[in-house]
Amino acid sequence: MNARPSAYSCHSPSVEETPWRIVDLYDRLLALHDSPLYALNRAIARGEAGHPREARAVIESIRGDREMRDYYLLDCAAGRLHELLGDRSLALAAYSRARSEADAPHARALLDKKLARLR
Repeated sequence: MNARPSAYSCHSPSVEETPWRIVDLYDRLLALHDSPLYALNRAIARGEAGHPREARAVIESIRGDREMRDYYLLDCAAGRLHELLGDRSLALAAYSRARSEADAPHARALLDKKLARLR
């Protein structure tokens, strides 16, 4: 069951064509194991499915979880949700935080592109 949401995302040609009904799969995963990572992934799916305010509130609620404290993808997700809500300055701040937390060169390069696009 863990692999199903990822499979939907990976096999979709684009973000726009992803079947965001994967929220239901994350609901089932969260019922089995209350994980901040599952909550983050569910929030991302909810945001992309047209509920970015709700998703942003969830992300802010899990920000204090010690497992998520320095997880750069939390700030990446926050940046995307701020973009969806039209808040460029908050998106820039979130992507900048993610950039400073990311260790992998490819992650930093992707974040550099997102930052350049918003500047």
